[in-house]
Amino acid sequence: MSKKNMTHLFEGNNHEKTNLKKKLFGKRSKDSESFWTSIFVLFLLQYSEEGLCFPLRKYYHKKQDWCYKEFDEIVIPKGLSWNEILVEGRLSEINGKKIPNKFNDLTPDILLIDETNKKIYMIEVKTLSAITKNELYQEFSKFIEMESGYKTELIYLISAGFTNGINKISKDYKILLWEDVAKVMHDKNHELLKGVDFSKFYGDEKLLCSNQAYMEEA
Repeated sequence: MSKKNMTHLFEGNNHEKTNLKKKLFGKRSKDSESFWTSIFVLFLLQYSEEGLCFPLRKYYHKKQDWCYKEFDEIVIPKGLSWNEILVEGRLSEINGKKIPNKFNDLTPDILLIDETNKKIYMIEVKTLSAITKNELYQEFSKFIEMESGYKTELIYLISAGFTNGINKISKDYKILLWEDVAKVMHDKNHELLKGVDFSKFYGDEKLLCSNQAYMEEA
């Protein structure tokens, strides 16, 4: 089976014989990032009791070579509930301290609280749009950490086929790949998104690097 990165899915190219959205609404019909954010969050809520763990990666590039190299992992708290996730929410205060005005327009896609380990994961979800306001989000995550007392990590959820400003991503970014999420969804027989075969979107090293030698060198 030929493997594709998740960007093909985000662009509406599901390669199914009966893609009615394409047929009726045209080639450019695509689901929003909010839709994919919801799919990811609902998956976490549904399957966290079974234990969920995803690799975290860093993006390296030099001339024509590139790779997404694993360096850590994110472990989702078991029994995660709605009370521990804020989705696209606007924060007004943290522990009673008002949010500074410069953060007023920020609405993190996902804030996930790990109470046991005193961690907060700030996850910015990207499908096709560019990463923006990175420095401000980094600053915001440090503010949350300082005021909450929870170690706060900023993570970007992107596809290995992400190209919108990809060369602006430095190796300091913490990246969760949609392709790694697709693998876990397939392993769990995830059926929330009917009509999508997630096995098509992971399992080929070529999705993660331009060549294996550079992956080992990076």
